[in-house]
Amino acid sequence: MNEKFEPELAWFKEIYPEGILLNTSTVISGPGGSGKPIIAYALASEWLKKGGKIILFLTSTTYKYTNEIFKVFGIDLEKNKDKVFVALFNPTLREISNIAENIVEANFLYPEHWDKVITMGKNYFEFPEDVFIIASALNLLYFSPTYKDIIQEKLKEMVLNYKEDTLIFTLNSQAYKQYAKQLEDLSDNLMISEMQRPAKLLVKAIKGKDVPVVPEKLVHVPIPQNVLLELKEKAEKGRTHLVPILKKI
Repeated sequence: MNEKFEPELAWFKEIYPEGILLNTSTVISGPGGSGKPIIAYALASEWLKKGGKIILFLTSTTYKYTNEIFKVFGIDLEKNKDKVFVALFNPTLREISNIAENIVEANFLYPEHWDKVITMGKNYFEFPEDVFIIASALNLLYFSPTYKDIIQEKLKEMVLNYKEDTLIFTLNSQAYKQYAKQLEDLSDNLMISEMQRPAKLLVKAIKGKDVPVVPEKLVHVPIPQNVLLELKEKAEKGRTHLVPILKKI
C-alpha cells in the first residue's frame, strides 16, 4: 500500500482524517474564482515543509505572484529553489525555453512538453523521489480549438495512469463541463471548492482512493480575504489575456 500524505491542516483533516495516498491523482474542481489553486498550494506548502519537492505548472499566474501565495503558508519559493521547479505557460512556444536555473517556459498545449518538464524537474532535483506535480487553471487549455482534445487525452492519461509521483490538478468545472467531469471521474481523489461572499473559501471532499473520507462536508479554508480577492483578480487578468490567444491556436 502507498504511503500517506497527512498535511498539518485542520480543515484538511476534517475531510480526509487520515490524509491521502502518495502517488495518486487529486483533482480540485469548482466554479471560476473559487480559490482552487490556493487549496493546491496549501497542500504543496505542507509537502515542502516535510522535505518534499514540487513541480509547478503555472497556466495563468506569474511565478512572482504564485510565490506571494506560498508565503501565506510560510513558504518562500525563492528560499526553496532546490526543491521547486517551475514551468510557465507560453502558448506561442514550440520548444521549451529556460528562464532561470529552476524556471522554464513551456507550451502546455503540447503533450510532450508535460513529459519534458517533468523530466527536467527531476533532473534538476538532487534526489528526484517524493515529487508533487501541481498544475492549475487547466480548463484554459480547452479554449484552443486545435489542441483541446489532444491535451485532454494527455491530462486524462496522467490522472488515470501516472503513478510515479503525486498529481494535483485544478480546473474550472463550469468551463467545458464535459472535459472537467472526465478528469473528475478519473481522479483518485476529488475535492470541490466554492466561494461564499464576500470572500470565504470552502471545500468538500467527494472521494478518496483507499482512505477514509468525510464526503460532502463543507469546511472553511482560513485564508485572508485580501489574498482570495487578489487571486480572483489575477486569475481573471490571466484568463482575459490568454483566451483570445488560445482561441486562435
